[in-house]
Amino acid sequence: EHQIRDEALKVKNGPFTYMFRNVYDFGSANYVFGEATLSGRFRGRVVTKRFGAKSTMTRFSGISHIRFYDEFSDPFRFVETAKFLYRTEDPDLIPISVHKAKDFAGNPYDIIDTWTVPIQGTVKVA
Repeated sequence: EHQIRDEALKVKNGPFTYMFRNVYDFGSANYVFGEATLSGRFRGRVVTKRFGAKSTMTRFSGISHIRFYDEFSDPFRFVETAKFLYRTEDPDLIPISVHKAKDFAGNPYDIIDTWTVPIQGTVKVA
């Protein structure tokens, strides 16, 4: 929502579209998720109005179409643990045996979902 707000503040008035794609850590929601990708498109309108000499408000509203994607492949978090132990975020620096061990619990599969959500907000600019 903050990314859409920031884009609305750039546009100021009229229709706008914002495309997004970001990787987020969902581990705090459930440890098995780890990182997953949210992508999509927001389409809406923004209106900026002055109220008096010192106050400006920007309002935006629209619909966001969101896609969730994750590959479920490491239920025991072998790779994440190895990243911590080897002090690296680069999976290529982790021994291949760790990558092979992650699959002993089953075959990897994709988790995909989509949904549409209305988004609106008001920002006091000045």
